[in-house]
Amino acid sequence: MDNKNYERAQRFGAYIRALRLASNLTQQELATKCGYTSRAAINRVEKGRNDVALDRLPLLASALGVDVAALVNVYDNRQPDDETAAQVENVRGMLNDLTPAQLQQVAAIIKVMQAQNDGGAS
Repeated sequence: MDNKNYERAQRFGAYIRALRLASNLTQQELATKCGYTSRAAINRVEKGRNDVALDRLPLLASALGVDVAALVNVYDNRQPDDETAAQVENVRGMLNDLTPAQLQQVAAIIKVMQAQNDGGAS
């Protein structure tokens, strides 16, 4: 593994570990949620020795309470600035208080906004 990939793997592993600990999950619990049979798989990811298979990223993100983009951004070192991160956390807190119907409305609004950013219309 070259130096750049090693640094990425280390950064990603540290992030996964921090999220796991913040979620009060053991390595075994996280492994189980991600479809692994052993905690060793999570241990290797956290130590930067192994990458996560693409098909497991959604499971990992869900288990840790983040979206897949957050995991990819950390791996690619695309960190949001402090102000953006604070805004995202503020919105996340507001979303927790909404009903399922309200969450669907928010999701629809976000999709329209994304389409506008992509130059399309909904």
